[in-house]
Amino acid sequence: MMQELTVPRTVNQGLVHTYAERLRPLLPIAGKAYGTQRPDSPARLASDQVNVLILEYVQQSGNMTHLANALDGVISLPGLRRRLRSARGGTLGTPNRKRGTKDPEQVERAAKQISEARVVSSAQYADAVRQVYAQGVSLSAVADKLNMSYYSLWSAASHNPELQTAS
Repeated sequence: MMQELTVPRTVNQGLVHTYAERLRPLLPIAGKAYGTQRPDSPARLASDQVNVLILEYVQQSGNMTHLANALDGVISLPGLRRRLRSARGGTLGTPNRKRGTKDPEQVERAAKQISEARVVSSAQYADAVRQVYAQGVSLSAVADKLNMSYYSLWSAASHNPELQTAS
């Protein structure tokens, strides 16, 4: 068995320590920046400052894992990554798709299409659910019409790899 030669990665402990100390007092205040608040509220300002500092840290080749370890208990690694996405301009919670229509006629047609396909085969059932979704019909409204849960309907099309169609 051949042993791999690895070059040890050097960590700029000074950078980690500096940013951990700059972030530590802001994080408890920034953690209160949720819900509707004025843009100039102390929590919102602290949250914005935390995001700026995290982005600055990463731009200086700082390692997020080491920063999370240095801030042990104050913020988690996923929390740091979420703030980094936000600082980079990534919005949180912005839907990438419009909500499906709940037009009664379209929901009725979709429910009929899915229930007919369900009788034929599980593959056609899954395809029908995907088609209805692609047409922009609300799957929750269709599920209500079919007297089933949204999750059961959605899982038919998304969680069974054998039923996935090639894109």
